[in-house]
Amino acid sequence: MTKRILTRVAILFLITLLVIIFRPRKHSPSKSNHPPTTQTPSTPPRPPVLADQMLVDFGSPKSSDQQDLESLSTFVDSVFLQIKNRDSREFSTNQDLVLFLAGKNKAQLRFLYLDSPYIDKDGKLLDRRKQPIIVHPRSQKQIELRFAGPDQTPYTADDLLWPKPIKT
Repeated sequence: MTKRILTRVAILFLITLLVIIFRPRKHSPSKSNHPPTTQTPSTPPRPPVLADQMLVDFGSPKSSDQQDLESLSTFVDSVFLQIKNRDSREFSTNQDLVLFLAGKNKAQLRFLYLDSPYIDKDGKLLDRRKQPIIVHPRSQKQIELRFAGPDQTPYTADDLLWPKPIKT
């Protein structure tokens, strides 16, 4: 019994000794010839939001008008899947949609930041030509998104729509 206790004590002693030897050491102020460096406080990174992942190439040279519309519509669909209890009156205009996506929704979930490159100083969501995207409620839970297209004039033949109109 005494041998077993002595063995355990010896093992604990060795573990403690190893921890003391290999523990990270705090560095004391350097006595080198280098001047001390001053560190500026950095702002912590903000939490990522869905737009950071889904709208990465939105409006960039890597994408087209059609790809931008598809990215935005997929993004909006994804948000709507997460916020089932919604009413299109909460996002009946472009600015309302931006606020809804920025966290002014019943779930208080943020999906984008207001300082995103595709939002102007007035809080409007813009297409690649810096034209406001037209938001039109179609029903209580569905909206239509319209990009003015290359001519930058809304409601002309080159507009891009989501969802696509049903041809009859």
